[in-house]
Amino acid sequence: MKKLAVFLLPFFFFAAAAQKTTDLQLSNRLTEYFAFSKNLELHKAMEYMHPKLFAIAPKEQIIASMEAAFNQPEMTFSFDSMSVAAISPVFKLGTESYRRVDYYMSMNIT
Repeated sequence: MKKLAVFLLPFFFFAAAAQKTTDLQLSNRLTEYFAFSKNLELHKAMEYMHPKLFAIAPKEQIIASMEAAFNQPEMTFSFDSMSVAAISPVFKLGTESYRRVDYYMSMNIT
């Protein structure tokens, strides 16, 4: 029994380490996405969207709509603060794996 425990222990550590790497990668991607969004770099921010979104509307159409909304002469848009509140564990939907990200984003419109 001890041999089995010693044999399996590294696998548990590997799984935990892999999760931490995934968390760090996700955290880095969220930081980049927030920076692009805050600076209204819409083309770059769209690179972080799930590809299936573009089955609903083409990427260029979404960007054009967002640019039209943000480039109104009567209004100025800016993002103040953005932060992640929580990240869910990985869950499967069909064959895809996802993580839900709850976040706060403060937008100023003047």
